[in-house]
Amino acid sequence: MKYLIIGNYGAQHLYSYIKNVIPDNKNEITILSNAGDYDPPTVAAGEYYKEQNVIYIPVNRYAEIRNKTLRYILNTITGIFKIRRLKKYEYCIIHYLSMGRMILALFLPKSVKIICVTYGSDILRNKQLSSKIYKIIFDRAYKIVFNNRNVEYTFEEQTNSKYINKSKLIMFPSESMNIIDHVINSTSREKACRFFGFPLDKVIVTCGHTATKAERHEELIENLRLLPKNIVSKVHFVFPMTYGDIGFEEYRESIRRKLVESGISFSILDKYLQYEELLSVHVASSIHITVIETDALSAFMTEELYTGSVLIYGNWLKYYEFDENDIAAVPVSSINDVHGALLKVLSMSSAELNNFTSNNKEIIYNLLGNDNIRKRWEYEVFGNNK
Repeated sequence: MKYLIIGNYGAQHLYSYIKNVIPDNKNEITILSNAGDYDPPTVAAGEYYKEQNVIYIPVNRYAEIRNKTLRYILNTITGIFKIRRLKKYEYCIIHYLSMGRMILALFLPKSVKIICVTYGSDILRNKQLSSKIYKIIFDRAYKIVFNNRNVEYTFEEQTNSKYINKSKLIMFPSESMNIIDHVINSTSREKACRFFGFPLDKVIVTCGHTATKAERHEELIENLRLLPKNIVSKVHFVFPMTYGDIGFEEYRESIRRKLVESGISFSILDKYLQYEELLSVHVASSIHITVIETDALSAFMTEELYTGSVLIYGNWLKYYEFDENDIAAVPVSSINDVHGALLKVLSMSSAELNNFTSNNKEIIYNLLGNDNIRKRWEYEVFGNNK
């Protein structure tokens, strides 16, 4: 089989997808990495791509141009020229349905089967779904794949269930559980804290996972300031902000200033991390807070659950999978309730915390385990019924 993937060459999600969904080295895989994708793959991903002879076609040729609109237009035109010159593929898999990637897909030969793979925010926060370009690609798509029910339901509502017959709800494959187990066995909490410079005598609480305004950092920080001083002194808040929307660096610095003003103990993760380094954050963490506007079972959040962290989350996120699988977590109906929920969790004994989260690891593993997911992709998406 010949697969063309339009996506971010450096993304860990894409590497995990290729390795676990399309593992046969007899397949021919080409990654067309479009405008805005500048991150290099991890060492492991780069080595794997080389072993499997994965072809990489970059489109982002105009990184030196400061005008974002002009850079976007030039990169898109470059992508169109490149995609029209490519040889024939059986499938084109679009990872994350940005406008730029949908435009490139318009120029694929009619014989190519298009598979749209949603990530969450590309549906939940996308105001362009009703545009003509999206409609053309959705009409033509062979399959549209969602990785959680909330995204699927939102898409059906916005498109009046027009594409329900070509829609599939299948989780992303994940190697992270096995890698996390390796990290847990080789990295103690103390070692992980020392690596990042976290204090050893405080409870580590991670907050969000991106440098985007959708995370509502400012509101969260204001709420955390309501914690009693004797409690604040025992907690260290960690804000993972290694990536975000265009221009996120300025936003990240504004949050840093806000945190300094708040007086709470904090760290901001602002440098690119190798995957195993990122997983070490979970080893160090005891509690994870997410009050993002929308989410689609983010990998960061499920990895926190897998390592035993207590999750405090906004109930507007509609994690249907939590109720369906009895995942233990602490919902709040408003950001104003976060400090109260955090006080409650911090007051629990070690035995109570372990009992509360004891089943989450097995549940997450069963939910995101590779074997079942791989088979579903093979038979339900690619139509291999042999």
